[in-house]
Amino acid sequence: GAAPVVDRSSPLREASHSLGVTSAFVPLDAPVFACALRDVLTEILALHGAQMLRLKGFVQVRTSPDADQSQLALVQANAIDGVEISFPALALQQRCGLTLIMQGAPAQDVAARLRAKLTSKALTYALQK
Repeated sequence: GAAPVVDRSSPLREASHSLGVTSAFVPLDAPVFACALRDVLTEILALHGAQMLRLKGFVQVRTSPDADQSQLALVQANAIDGVEISFPALALQQRCGLTLIMQGAPAQDVAARLRAKLTSKALTYALQK
């Protein structure tokens, strides 16, 4: 088939595939709190889980507001398995973020919602420190 169409001008890059499948990448260059990440992904799954085929990526995570350093986390989510955050023994990636693969819903819209909610939730957790 034809190569996916990718819009590289947007920070949330979307690609169109066959059968109504779209994907988008959400860059997350700054560390996020693990609890904020889990809360936001759980909320996104509740809203869009039926259309989310997969979410996966590497994210720099702080395990608590008091943590001075971040750890690299492998993040995966789907409606069947829920949210999984694990800490493999890997060095920090140059580029961190999450890829969403959706069917029947625009991945770019869900990615924008995820990023907005994560930014808001991260600020809330930071202020609690």
